[in-house]
Amino acid sequence: QYLFFMSWSSTDAISLCFLLFALAETINIIQTGKEISLLRAVGYGLLFCLPYFFRYMYLPVAGLLPLLVFLSGINLKNKKLKVSGLKLLGIAAFFIAVLSVISLLTYGNAVYLNNFGRGFYINQLADWYPFLPASFINLDFAAQLIEKISPLNYSQAMSYFNIINILLVFLFSFLLGLYVYFNKRNLFSSSHSAFIIIGSLISIFIILLLAYLSFIYKKIQWGYINWTYVSDERYFAFVYIFFLLLFFICLYHYSAFFKRPLIRFFAFIAVCCFSIEVMHGIYYNIKILGHHKDLSPIRESENVYKRFPAIIKEIKEQNPDREVFVSAPDLFYTHDASQLGYKAIFDYQNLSRTALTVTKKSILILPIHTNEVIIMKDYIETKKPKSILTIDGVFFYAEEINPE
Repeated sequence: QYLFFMSWSSTDAISLCFLLFALAETINIIQTGKEISLLRAVGYGLLFCLPYFFRYMYLPVAGLLPLLVFLSGINLKNKKLKVSGLKLLGIAAFFIAVLSVISLLTYGNAVYLNNFGRGFYINQLADWYPFLPASFINLDFAAQLIEKISPLNYSQAMSYFNIINILLVFLFSFLLGLYVYFNKRNLFSSSHSAFIIIGSLISIFIILLLAYLSFIYKKIQWGYINWTYVSDERYFAFVYIFFLLLFFICLYHYSAFFKRPLIRFFAFIAVCCFSIEVMHGIYYNIKILGHHKDLSPIRESENVYKRFPAIIKEIKEQNPDREVFVSAPDLFYTHDASQLGYKAIFDYQNLSRTALTVTKKSILILPIHTNEVIIMKDYIETKKPKSILTIDGVFFYAEEINPE
């Protein structure tokens, strides 16, 4: 139950699928060891750039994969791989240049990034999402489970996951260094070895890019949430999948390594976490298929998501003289409203304590799920907005705001 599949747009999953496909094809090129034709090189070059077309954070991958094909030729002393790598590098560079020009002409920036302020924000590198533990279990589910069976609360559990993540990063770095040192002449000689090296480098480049972006771009404040690139779980999508596959590949090909008592203990913990997550995922989806009453808001909200553009358009037509603002605990509505050209207020927590100042007549729309009414209780009681619509367990409130 990876969060980026459940909570974010389809482009996250699409870019991940293209990246996994590109990884598999890179390994295939290296293992085949033959020079590829120009036409096939164009196809591979496009494939290597497709993840970047959907997610700019995969920009390093577009150049890294062709470079690794070239380096594998050096490592394996294969001239045909060197030539193939150079072809792929040139073609990938061409596609990157084309996308950069399109982005520059469309958005005024060669790399499409929202600039909320630039500088040097080293303190923002302290709040990482625990991406390595998240490879084996949904951390939100794990933290809730820990809260139920131990004295730790949710926040404390997440803090411990952050500590575990740091330790695992150092452990992985150490083991990868040893692996490269002892296998430096055979890094690409087998499929599983190539997978380890290429996947590890992709993960490292993604993590470094996210760290760089978090270091130079100011955090975005959404109410009580401070958003940075390293705190957003969806940007680690490839890392989740890779480290899970890496664990089982090492378990199969390097079983002798896991005979050490301490390593065996950690492997047992990892398998237990993954097993719990699998069983939880099966149970969760059976409840959805079985129309369990506790999950009715999840099923019903999908219908409202689809109808939201039409609903907000109708409200605008009914209030042509008013500017439309949208705020909600569910960030889908605020993001969708922004894309539709309306103004969004992400700081929904402070609506009850803040008087909005507008320059012309406005109307604030709040779609609130049944289970979120308690969150907005203070606002509803203080501002007394009108309930204008109820659809599938979602209440639409409206507050008219006039300039002073």
